[in-house]
Amino acid sequence: MENLVSCTVCLEIKKESKGCNQCNVVVCDKCIEDLRQINNFQCPKCRKQDWISNNLVLQNMIEIYLQQQQQLKETKKASCDKKCQNKNKDQKIVPIQKRDFWICEECGLKNKIEEKECLGCGEENEQLQEQQYQIQQKQQENEEQKEEQQKNQEGKEQPILEKYIQLKNGDWKCTNCDSNNKKTRWSCYKCEMKKEKDWICPKCNANNYCVRWSCHECDERRNNDWNCEECDTLNWGTRNTCRKCLCRK
Repeated sequence: MENLVSCTVCLEIKKESKGCNQCNVVVCDKCIEDLRQINNFQCPKCRKQDWISNNLVLQNMIEIYLQQQQQLKETKKASCDKKCQNKNKDQKIVPIQKRDFWICEECGLKNKIEEKECLGCGEENEQLQEQQYQIQQKQQENEEQKEEQQKNQEGKEQPILEKYIQLKNGDWKCTNCDSNNKKTRWSCYKCEMKKEKDWICPKCNANNYCVRWSCHECDERRNNDWNCEECDTLNWGTRNTCRKCLCRK
């Protein structure tokens, strides 16, 4: 049990109390505080001076020591928190390593990750199949996206370039896709559409320039072309009058 002592001033039994070194009188803290406020520092029994002040100095020293210890604890805790934060910042994140094996669901045997079938029971590796399927899907999606991007870029660039590109003498423009082609080409380089106004020989099926009157291989005359009855001049089929004597067809 705790020691309870009666105060000689207020005669109350209290736990917290102080005594005189000479006469061993006991006075509670409340009575000591009252005596200190009226500047009475004499012992109530032996009248010794400054016995209260000595006790108060000791008490203050103890309180100051405890406060200093508490401050040291707080500073240590704060410094420890800072060190922990710095360690967490400097600490590198270790990536999670993937397993290099798979466990068969049928027999529970461990197999290497590259094995397509279980070495124990022959069960197929479903995880590997799913991974391959996902990889194929991603590849297809990437290819489709690239094709769409290329089409969009071609559609944007071609009209802009064609405004500034001038056709040279003899070059021609495709009526199907509006692409510019060189004069030496028989068909469009892009859509393979045949050159307009060129004609195909009915005898040997050779392609001829529109400026030619006869086939360059078999000398067959072009369809719908006609000779003038007056001057025997050869005219294109699109003409209704002779180009020389202006006689009607």
